Amino acid sequence: MAQLSISLWSTVARLSLTIVPWAEVEVDGVVVDTIPPQLRPLILSPGPHRLRLLHPDYGEIERDVILGAGEHREMAYNMRDASPR
Repeated sequence: MAQLSISLWSTVARLSLTIVPWAEVEVDGVVVDTIPPQLRPLILSPGPHRLRLLHPDYGEIERDVILGAGEHREMAYNMRDASPR
């Protein structure tokens, strides 16, 4: 019997975030995680997404990001550089 191995990583996008000191992470208006820690990349559908990072003392950072199928992007943010609330 032959064994078949299939990977579906080419059908989704992955996003790894490094955030100093930390932030609550929203993707398309939905809270998905508080980073750090990030135990695994965010798995997203290919295409445009609205990324929003929130910290109670340092404010927020909003970015539009377009991810391709099979892409694994790494992004880094320092919340101390955000505009204070």
